[in-house]
Amino acid sequence: MRIIASLFFISFFSSCIVLSFDIGENDYNDVTAQDKERIKSFEQLTKFSNDNNYYEIDSSHLSQIMASNELVWIHKWRPFCSAKKCQYIKPFENTAEKHEVKLYMVSETYDLRQLDKIIKQSNFKLPVFIVNNNYYGSKINKTDVRFQEDITSQKVKSRRKELCGDFIFKKGELVFKGNHAIDKLDSILQN
Repeated sequence: MRIIASLFFISFFSSCIVLSFDIGENDYNDVTAQDKERIKSFEQLTKFSNDNNYYEIDSSHLSQIMASNELVWIHKWRPFCSAKKCQYIKPFENTAEKHEVKLYMVSETYDLRQLDKIIKQSNFKLPVFIVNNNYYGSKINKTDVRFQEDITSQKVKSRRKELCGDFIFKKGELVFKGNHAIDKLDSILQN
């Protein structure tokens, strides 16, 4: 009996050792060759609508976006988050349309299956962007900090206190950085 129990525990724990988890990663390494064909460079975006592709975004693109004379809302989003606002994104599109704001939905991950599911469920009509792995790397926490520093040109000192998901620009100037802009867009734009 001891031998059987010992063999069970050895096989159980040795199988756990073999497993590899990419905790805190952006899933870039899990993208299939077929799905990689749907990941395009920002420059390949020809029409500001959902064409079933994803566009990688980095600091140079952020500069172009922010320098435009448009009212721009960059919303950084985690598709694996289970909150309603992460899973049903149509209200972001509706709010942006209502306020004539150009919305950039920027995913922190390359989990295309999850992204496809959310976009289909939400009937989302705008293009979806992904934080560029080649520029920012695959660690989500480090990417969050660098991405925000690129957008705001301000050093992030305390990740927990300072990281934001929403950035709104008016004529190239940052007018809001924070969270839950969807709930307060009216007051943000009045200032």
